[in-house]
Amino acid sequence: MTTRKYTAQDKEEAFTMFSQNWSFNDIAKEMNKRYAGKMSKSTVNRWAINEEWEARRAKVLEEVRDVTDRKASTSIARAVTMGQELQDIFGTQIKEGMEIRPQDAYLWTKMLINLETAMEARDVLIDEVAQLTAEAMDKAGIPKQKQASFAQHYTEMIRNLKGTSDD
Repeated sequence: MTTRKYTAQDKEEAFTMFSQNWSFNDIAKEMNKRYAGKMSKSTVNRWAINEEWEARRAKVLEEVRDVTDRKASTSIARAVTMGQELQDIFGTQIKEGMEIRPQDAYLWTKMLINLETAMEARDVLIDEVAQLTAEAMDKAGIPKQKQASFAQHYTEMIRNLKGTSDD
């Protein structure tokens, strides 16, 4: 009987599952289903160690967080700038004794509501990511102690992201 030679694509597929918090055992089972093989969890574990999957996953998560944060920040910054421009326009109109048209007031109000909604959406996303992460860790069989440690670090990072503190 010949043994299957695993390709770089096989390893990449296994890493993708690992990145989604699958256990080594579940990865091996899934790979065996897909390719009718005899992969063991120790093979997946060896790949993870040799190819430094933990560090790679952390780097990918950091990149995703950075891109998401940049996009959210850019979007919010644009909304703030537009709100400030509208405020300046209204300030000038009021100082010059000009009438403020209802549609202008409506647009300004709508812009402020959109800005507020963007901030709320960001907070909802943060909460949702925290909840999904907890569910994924439970599914992956990660011990509660490690989950608690993750939650503590995650909370600290989010506080820094939001610019808040416990003070």
